[in-house]
Amino acid sequence: MKAVLALLIGCFTSGMAFGAAPEPAQTLPVWPDGVQGPVNDKAPERVLPDAPNAKKVVRLEGVTEATLQVYPAPKDKTNNTAVIICPGGGFSKLALDLEGGEVAAYLNENGTTAFVLKYRTSPNGSKDPQLGPVMDAQRSVALVRKRAAEFGVDPARIGLLGISAGGQVAVIATSNHANPTYKTSGKIDAASCRPDFLALVYPWKLQDNADATKLRADIKVDKTMPPVFIAHAADDKGAKIEGSLLLFLQLQAAAIPTEAHLYARGGHGFGLRPADVPCPTDWPQRLTAWMKVMQLVK
Repeated sequence: MKAVLALLIGCFTSGMAFGAAPEPAQTLPVWPDGVQGPVNDKAPERVLPDAPNAKKVVRLEGVTEATLQVYPAPKDKTNNTAVIICPGGGFSKLALDLEGGEVAAYLNENGTTAFVLKYRTSPNGSKDPQLGPVMDAQRSVALVRKRAAEFGVDPARIGLLGISAGGQVAVIATSNHANPTYKTSGKIDAASCRPDFLALVYPWKLQDNADATKLRADIKVDKTMPPVFIAHAADDKGAKIEGSLLLFLQLQAAAIPTEAHLYARGGHGFGLRPADVPCPTDWPQRLTAWMKVMQLVK
């Protein structure tokens, strides 16, 4: 959909201004051999109109076919690292520009090839809406790793970046890499679905519904987890920071290298855009610095 692909570049603390982002170089089907798992959405795929006085965001609903939008890094800047971005949107829709294309544009500027995962959506109130998206995320990591040479990236430098609901998807997918949630078959799945690093930005609902002192039962932290980066605002009303704190403590206990940036203010859904109130739009710079410290970029 050309309307969906007309994305915006975010405004960053480095001084970059808003402008039209380039369309993806290509779009890849995540399940070329047939989708696995639930396809819950019955609505036609469409971009929702902006609500009055709401932030201008490309909100896409009705996604039944998962795809990867490919944003190659400029050849003169490439660091041979790839990041697969899982946007947020509460599972019923995807914030495809704010938490997808704009982040991809920033990563490209810093030499990283980006892939925006357009994962399956589910109507509001659906039970276990994360199941299909987790499968999409795991398969995407395997697909990019299998085709790493084609994309000019190192198959040992593939990260997963989840934002809001996409953060829940990314951490569940990563923590269950040893036992993929889908039935592996064919050449694509010969590659591992474990990302080499995980980044989470205000991840949504990581706590157990019955016992908020614990993580969700489908998040399984052990010593096989990759290094993790977390950014979260303490006044986030949409995704409580306690989930990120619980995850950080469990990662520390498992001796997983983890860096967390906890901001006093920022709320939820800030992406990379400046706001009328103080907003932690510097998290991409912190992520880039962390990737260099962890030697995740060449």
